[in-house]
Amino acid sequence: VFATPGDMGSLELCKRLGFKLYKVSSGLFTNIPLLEQIIKTRKPLILSTGMTSDKELNKIIKIIQNKKRNNLSILHSISLYPAPILKTNLKSIKYIENEYKVIPGYSDHCMGWEACKIAIAMGAKIIEKHFTLDCKRKGFDHSISLNPKDFKKMVKDIREIENIIGAYKKAPMSEELKVKKSIVRYCVASRDISKGEKININNVFFKRIKSTKKGIKA
Repeated sequence: VFATPGDMGSLELCKRLGFKLYKVSSGLFTNIPLLEQIIKTRKPLILSTGMTSDKELNKIIKIIQNKKRNNLSILHSISLYPAPILKTNLKSIKYIENEYKVIPGYSDHCMGWEACKIAIAMGAKIIEKHFTLDCKRKGFDHSISLNPKDFKKMVKDIREIENIIGAYKKAPMSEELKVKKSIVRYCVASRDISKGEKININNVFFKRIKSTKKGIKA
């Protein structure tokens, strides 16, 4: 459990409650006095960056990031409610990861959760999505939030996408290796070849063969 302290008083309450991590909303992003007090807690920090420029982001990161670069996550966000999905610019997630060497994430204000799924494919390690018990309730965020049933669906979709993305490497699966010998091509004679005749492109074909023990790969 973590919290977003909105001022010095709520930060003191959070410290007394012993939170292990803090979140800073886009509206608090440039509140440097508050950020400086949060940094003094030495707890990891998640920052949303709606409405934030590169210049502002650079300044804040220099203030709060430690040498190990392991205490900070930056969430790309569009501070519109709802945010049009065609304006989410999710390439910013990869930009944040590469440019600032932080844990990248995405804070979503779109309807549904399609943008969240795409954000995972773009490298987001944290997804923030508003939650409600009733999307039809009156109030600022209910219409863009997910109810328990849909939130569960979103989590399931995200876990499936993470499995589909897999690991950062290029290697054949063990299942592929089992069928490889029967699929790749080998050299076979395309006609009778005389003893001493040079083997070349004119007297061989490249085909699948039944026994590959003595086969010559194409």
